[in-house]
Amino acid sequence: EDALFESFQTNLLRSLKEGDSFTDVSLHLGRQGSGTAIINCHRHMLAAQSPVFAQLFLQAANSSQHLTSAKGGKVSLRVECDPDAFNDVITYMYCGRISVRAEHAVELLSICVHYEIEPLSRLYSQFLDSYLAVETVNVLLTSALQFGVEALVERCEGFIVRNASQTMTHPTMEVVPEEELCRLLDEDALQILEIEAFVAVLRWGRA
Repeated sequence: EDALFESFQTNLLRSLKEGDSFTDVSLHLGRQGSGTAIINCHRHMLAAQSPVFAQLFLQAANSSQHLTSAKGGKVSLRVECDPDAFNDVITYMYCGRISVRAEHAVELLSICVHYEIEPLSRLYSQFLDSYLAVETVNVLLTSALQFGVEALVERCEGFIVRNASQTMTHPTMEVVPEEELCRLLDEDALQILEIEAFVAVLRWGRA
């Protein structure tokens, strides 16, 4: 049975990679700073996992605001996501296979929250919670700000405030944007000595 299921999953993924004449939606992937790609998919597979995709496809017959009809009845949809990262989402939608890569976790959490793919949202959220550490939190905060993941921003800010003597003096503090740094320094609960904060800001300014 495991071998049969593995074959079933492999055939599904092959239909995407090799091109399938029965696909009915094209996802145009890419964002600033990433490459671009087009993935031809099946609407029912995406809609089954995402109520947002389902709603967009329902709108296709009556409106071209979000979806543009193409030759043969295929529709096109722009997805602001790194193509390599979004492959993990597609693999889950078609096969149920889950791959968590730290370098894409924040971006994919943002995508899964936006498209309401609840199982993946929970998985990436739990992974990032376990990934929070002095060495990683500043980079995670910056990524969460970039991709607009507010819940993760709040968790990172709380971790930084509670461990400010370590997090704000860590070399990775240099990646935190100025506006966010000022907001952290305004926190009454910031656990750091004034001299440590001064040195941290001085080092940040020289970066």
